Amino acid sequence: MSRLTGRPNEPLTATFNSTPVVLAVFDADATGSYSVTTHVPAGAAPGGHTIVVAGESGRSPSTPFTVPGPIAVSTPLSRTGFSARDPITLAGLLLMLGASALLWARRRPS
Repeated sequence: MSRLTGRPNEPLTATFNSTPVVLAVFDADATGSYSVTTHVPAGAAPGGHTIVVAGESGRSPSTPFTVPGPIAVSTPLSRTGFSARDPITLAGLLLMLGASALLWARRRPS
């Protein structure tokens, strides 16, 4: 959350509001400023949610955010890079080409 202010040394609670879960309990500093870093609860449903910070002063600033859903890959990824089969295939092709050239050279009338 961004840096906010309340009462000096005020006890505060950060709550995940969609399904109420207390994320952090902490105090504002001597000037009433506070900053908190929390984690989204495991299993939070994708979509819009809110974190609310509440204290004795009655102020309740909130921060809306979105939990992204799963990312679906609908098309296969293209093949890139090097495969061990590539040199073997190339060697086989060259061997067949060389054999064909030898056979052709032997069949030519002199």
